[in-house]
Amino acid sequence: MSTNAEIGARVKGALGGHTQAWLAEQIGLTADTMSRSLNGHRGFSSVEIAAIADLLDADVHWLITGDRDPLRVSIAARHDYDPGTGGRSNPGRETDERELQSVALAYRQAYPRTDHPTAPIPTTAAGLRGALGEDFVPVFASRLEERLDVDVVRVQHLSTAYSFTLGGRMVILLPANVNWWRSNFDLAHEVAHLALGHHEVETSSEVDERELAANQFASELLMPETLIRSLAWDTITCPEVGQFLWDQGVGTTALRHRLDSLGLRTSSEVSEMLSRPMPGALRPWQHELDLPRPEGTGFFAALFDPIDKRMQDASQRRFPLTLITAHRRRVENEGLTPETLAWMLESPVEELVGEPQPAGSIEDLLEAFAG
Repeated sequence: MSTNAEIGARVKGALGGHTQAWLAEQIGLTADTMSRSLNGHRGFSSVEIAAIADLLDADVHWLITGDRDPLRVSIAARHDYDPGTGGRSNPGRETDERELQSVALAYRQAYPRTDHPTAPIPTTAAGLRGALGEDFVPVFASRLEERLDVDVVRVQHLSTAYSFTLGGRMVILLPANVNWWRSNFDLAHEVAHLALGHHEVETSSEVDERELAANQFASELLMPETLIRSLAWDTITCPEVGQFLWDQGVGTTALRHRLDSLGLRTSSEVSEMLSRPMPGALRPWQHELDLPRPEGTGFFAALFDPIDKRMQDASQRRFPLTLITAHRRRVENEGLTPETLAWMLESPVEELVGEPQPAGSIEDLLEAFAG
């Protein structure tokens, strides 16, 4: 249990640019009472601590105990880079907040005792690649879950990718869209944040450093330098580049930046190919690539397009089976209301429980949880 002096010291440390007098006025204390509380001669009440946490954007659990709240969500996001200003930003964070809160609620409900943490994962791209195994790209999300216990969620209406930790559990949250090459790099970028421990309080300077480190990690994970340098880029053909893009699950922009960073040059024909967006860059060479084909000779096999299949997969809503199962068991055995489970499965509540239920929604739950 922390002493009054220890709690006061943490409040002082969280003041930032604010004064003690300002804080006292905001929560209705006299300057003398605030001074005595900050110096440990008086304890803050629970109501005062909650108000201070809200005013200073501090964690209540940390103010009281000095430890991080095990159920606190620590988020890292993929930031957009503006070459004009050299800065990074996440302009969609405000509109993404509702979806982030909904996913976080699903985890809090599924694992209320924080007894399902993710074990430490490899901290190097080479180590992570080794843990994922050969040919992990087509099943990247599943491999992360099966081999490293890192959950991958994909939902619509997100502007960018996120990763977070909650109760020690590592989760990656992706926008559902057809850009499988971007989605793949997003996945590598966010697992880099998790591997490198980037889920602490951010400053603007740290965002740039962490984004650069995550991009470098992701590039090495998907396009290892040893593999890149093993290829003759000065004589490589467009179909060979197309095969590389497909096998490594990256887009033309990511490959172009990787080659530039390593000082490798290509022919003018390949350079022109890499200037085109995906998947258009692949289409002219598709018949020359070794792409998966379904068995049989029927109508489905004749029309099957592996590029379209990857695009379709990247656009599908997705929640880990372990999360779904944990929710179902709590609904069946512990009386958890089924609204969140229904939201994840996009199913009417009555289809999950077999009988009519009172009207409710994920929005109702979020409001109740916030209250």
